[in-house]
Amino acid sequence: MKKRTIRFLLLVALASVFSGSACPASINDVAPGYLTINRLPNVGGGVGVFISIDGVFIARIGWGESYHGAILSGDHLISITWHPYFMVRTPTEQRIHVESGRSYVLTLKWKADRLVLM
Repeated sequence: MKKRTIRFLLLVALASVFSGSACPASINDVAPGYLTINRLPNVGGGVGVFISIDGVFIARIGWGESYHGAILSGDHLISITWHPYFMVRTPTEQRIHVESGRSYVLTLKWKADRLVLM
């Protein structure tokens, strides 16, 4: 039984080593896009801005800060939530289509009585 387990693990290890070379293009070979989210000063201080991409928390940006990061190619949903939450109850959302190697700049600001991500 122990000998079978060792053989199985050896085969799995060998398969994982050679699988990368057998595949002509993997996800790591595709250049990502780049996302920048600027927070304008009119958003105000004392409020935490939380950025999520496709439902996954990415970063918190404070007053006067910006977010810069790589993002995989494809369609994504950018969501902005706030703390304290009583200021804005629903997240601000923006859908974007990211192409490999391109840069995208979004700006978060107050417009009338709501937040917008442009």
